[in-house]
Amino acid sequence: MSNGDPTFVLVTGSGAMSFRWNPLIRELMLRGQRALPIELPGHGFDTVFPPATAAPRTSTSSPPPPHRWPG
Repeated sequence: MSNGDPTFVLVTGSGAMSFRWNPLIRELMLRGQRALPIELPGHGFDTVFPPATAAPRTSTSSPPPPHRWPG
């Protein structure tokens, strides 16, 4: 690799983390390419859901039932 070679910048999307790029990064590296996985602020392990995103509840409301995966 020389300094003029491109670097692939991999940006994760909604609901994903940068480690999901590992298989692609491995393949790029095997081909002599550089890759840089990044997570934008507020994504990945830095994700924080402020209290304002939750629906207000009263003392008489019950929480929704937990999701159950089939099988």
